[in-house]
Amino acid sequence: PVVARETAQYSVVMMRHGESAFNKLNVFTGWCDVPLTEAGKKEALSAGETIASQNVKFDVAYCSVLQRSSVTCHTVLEACGQSWIPVRHRWELNERHYGSLQGLDKAETAKTEGQEVVRAWRQGYHVRPPEMDEEHPHWPLMAEDRRYTTLMEDGRLPRTESLADTAVRVMDLWNSEIAPAVKSGKKVLIVAHRNSLRALLRNLEGLDDSQVEDMHIPTGVPFSYPLDSALRPVAVPLAPGTEANNPGWGFQGEFLSAQPGFKSFHEQCMIDWETDPANPSPECFSIISDHSPTNPGAPEVLSDEVLDLSGAEQGGE
Repeated sequence: PVVARETAQYSVVMMRHGESAFNKLNVFTGWCDVPLTEAGKKEALSAGETIASQNVKFDVAYCSVLQRSSVTCHTVLEACGQSWIPVRHRWELNERHYGSLQGLDKAETAKTEGQEVVRAWRQGYHVRPPEMDEEHPHWPLMAEDRRYTTLMEDGRLPRTESLADTAVRVMDLWNSEIAPAVKSGKKVLIVAHRNSLRALLRNLEGLDDSQVEDMHIPTGVPFSYPLDSALRPVAVPLAPGTEANNPGWGFQGEFLSAQPGFKSFHEQCMIDWETDPANPSPECFSIISDHSPTNPGAPEVLSDEVLDLSGAEQGGE
């Protein structure tokens, strides 16, 4: 990974939103605009503190128009002291539309429809769940939402999506807006969803269908993607459960971990500030402490023992 980082010309930090209410209930979420749970809010705060401890700076952030993404994004930026940067909310980063499955319990659906059918709906690249019709309880939640007025008027509001369908809109946004920003030298944060991130990473890495089926992304954990001049990943893949650098597993990002001592330092600064507002400690004007990394280009990476990315994934999406 160190060699890969040294050869990278760019990098992008990405993360999935914090745990949502439907994640907790193990329900198909799709475009239903559910809030974060308390645990999800804490995940977002922790992610921001991790980014701050790594001294990672951003020029612009992208998130979806769904609140679990946008609230996570704003919480992360506030926690890392960068709440002032522009945040671009884009519907193209929304979670995939789960059609008539939205709002259904996954375990119960697997019992009635079969495990393999539900696995194909969730993990497959080209499989679309059944369409949502206008009698579905969730239909007016989107059809009458002003966020999607243009999509409704143009006849583009999805009724269901495969991961391949999701990839079309995600890659349109990447190619038209995000990639040019990265190539111009801007440091970019992307806070999106399980499937919009899977769609993006599949296309950046050129994965096959079986690889993308096995890709699982945890909620609320930021990861850095070193990229070459063509914006292709250059890092060595992480391979949970196998040898650390097994090639071809299909995930070349590096999960970031907090630097030891940073949080206590930052909290002490806030205490000092409240004790004597006129004379805060000089080091408290900076997010950097003696505990921050001496080489910001070499972030700490969470091991596969901390994050199991290869097992069955629970929660809504």
